[in-house]
Amino acid sequence: MVLPDENPVQKLAIISASGDSASFIGLHPRVNLNGKLNKNSFRTIKGGQTFETSIDAAAVYDLTAGGQFEVVAEGILPYASKRKIKGEYTYSTNKATLEVNGTAAAEIKHQLQRRNMLAPDCQQGRAAATYNSLAVCSNLAYVAGVQALSGNADQFHRYFRTKDPNARNTVAKRFFAVADECASRSNKAKTFCTDPRRLCRSDYISYTLGTEITNCDLYWTFPLINRACHGVGQATTTIHEMTHIEGLMNPSTDDFPGHYGWPALSTLPPEQARLNGDNYGFYANAIYTNDPNC
Repeated sequence: MVLPDENPVQKLAIISASGDSASFIGLHPRVNLNGKLNKNSFRTIKGGQTFETSIDAAAVYDLTAGGQFEVVAEGILPYASKRKIKGEYTYSTNKATLEVNGTAAAEIKHQLQRRNMLAPDCQQGRAAATYNSLAVCSNLAYVAGVQALSGNADQFHRYFRTKDPNARNTVAKRFFAVADECASRSNKAKTFCTDPRRLCRSDYISYTLGTEITNCDLYWTFPLINRACHGVGQATTTIHEMTHIEGLMNPSTDDFPGHYGWPALSTLPPEQARLNGDNYGFYANAIYTNDPNC
């Protein structure tokens, strides 16, 4: 979670008067962290320098219940040297209290969805590549679900930090839901080969917003499936993004700050590991490699 990102990514923690966290309904980008990042991904901040940013909370958090909410901006701010991520700073602001009109928030919530009505469908070579990716996604997600249920317990623990049968069953159910969606058996998601919203950045592989997945230009530079342990491919990226789809399995997964990619995702506690999109993509890749030590 990088605050300077002007896209509707997760930047806030919002708590209702009843103590419940407001659901994040904004953008879930998958970011390429391999090699040098594009210079456009960075904002240079000198000592003592400040900058301002605006966040339309009602567009990316479900505030339709209305009433009073406590808001705090918190997360991580990665820093780099020579365009390679070297570490990260954590940040947290003071709490602010907001009074929200639920009816107005419901109207704002749908604005991003309405902008997508003119989006073109996949065409030519990208259409064929998308069908291939979805087919492999379905097969691999199904196999990963079977392995989550009854496969190597140590390997499952490596990615989901537990061997508990109930947790394995929950993870398997999500994989099976992804397999069905990739096979067009549930029809909850829509995949775009172009970027009608113009939200792709130079370091985005893909992103999910609500029930829509957009594959950015960088997505097409990856292999259909990566044979390397902890590798990134199109099909496993699709698995990752499918776990974010609203309504596919509740709750949908998140991208927990500071736990993106391997080995960062392996440090999550069990209850967060099974709600982190990257854990599913990397576990599926490990199953594909057929290496129990991956």
